[in-house]
Amino acid sequence: MGSKLSDVVSFDKTKISYFVKSGIEPSLIFIHGAGSNYSTWKEYLNKFQNKIIAIDLRGHGRSQEGKFTIENIVEDIELIRRKEKINKLVLVGNSLGSTIAIKYQNKYPKNVSKLILNVPFYDENVIFGRIGKIIAFLLQILPIRKKKRIFIDYGKYKNKPIWVSPVPDLKGTSFQIYMKAIYLALKTKIKFPNCPTIAILGKQDHLCKSHKTILLGNRQTTFVLVDSHHLVTAREPQKIINIIKNSL
Repeated sequence: MGSKLSDVVSFDKTKISYFVKSGIEPSLIFIHGAGSNYSTWKEYLNKFQNKIIAIDLRGHGRSQEGKFTIENIVEDIELIRRKEKINKLVLVGNSLGSTIAIKYQNKYPKNVSKLILNVPFYDENVIFGRIGKIIAFLLQILPIRKKKRIFIDYGKYKNKPIWVSPVPDLKGTSFQIYMKAIYLALKTKIKFPNCPTIAILGKQDHLCKSHKTILLGNRQTTFVLVDSHHLVTAREPQKIINIIKNSL
């Protein structure tokens, strides 16, 4: 099966980069979290016979910055779906990427057959979310000079301590975009996704709650607790891969 890096010029002329691998339906679209890039999913990309798309969000990886909003990212995903001629898709999100996946499903429900949400990161599901939102808002407007971004291979960081994770994030993403991504995730109000959903939660996650999440309002949601912290996607790839495969 062939794979390559591709790109699409979005509605506002922002170039969005993504990895694509040909395969069978349903197609899987992987959405990374704040600060990282598609290589977060490096161990996942060749483990499926399905068609795979893994996006670099705006201002992340090889994608141009443009105007960073969750609504714009939803439109970026929709343009990629159309370009790749995908009918039904499974969205796999990590942290902020889970919030984006839900927002996409809210707007384009007919396009989504399933959501797989790793440690979903949004207002109601984040511990100290209100305080974090204020801090992230203030930090994103600091007049910090932007540095040239470099592409980070996150496969090299999978076994690093969790406190090291912001280091590569801030090399591959500007400080302003990093803080804005966190702020927008905490600001975003979501509606119940009206489709089969798997929510994967870390037992030791000190950022997100493993209970009383808004996703409880969706009777189609299955919860899976994994013995990990917020970096469950990097720490437990085989467990997540098995969960995804068993759900297809």
